[in-house]
Amino acid sequence: MYTEIVRFRLKDGVDAKDFLRAAFRMDREFQPTQPGYVAGSRRTMVSDEGEWAISVDWLTREDSERSQAAFREAGEVTRDYLAAMDESSIRIEVCTLYQLGDEG
Repeated sequence: MYTEIVRFRLKDGVDAKDFLRAAFRMDREFQPTQPGYVAGSRRTMVSDEGEWAISVDWLTREDSERSQAAFREAGEVTRDYLAAMDESSIRIEVCTLYQLGDEG
């Protein structure tokens, strides 16, 4: 399994509550339609310094990559979500997820 981690800052003037509405809409309308998405795994976090992080679990690295490609083409749901982000601050990494029992 793989975890996609997206880190970013909101654009100046964007209210966190407005962003969260868009983020939770993504969680209901976009994420579940993506092949390989692990249901219920999407988490939204913010640091004390104002850096946001979204983590999402995928069955394969390719599922994560396909979702990233579909993201910008998904219309209003993803457009509103992305519009709240400072695009210059976005960093995406995909990590291998190890779980108890994976150690051998």
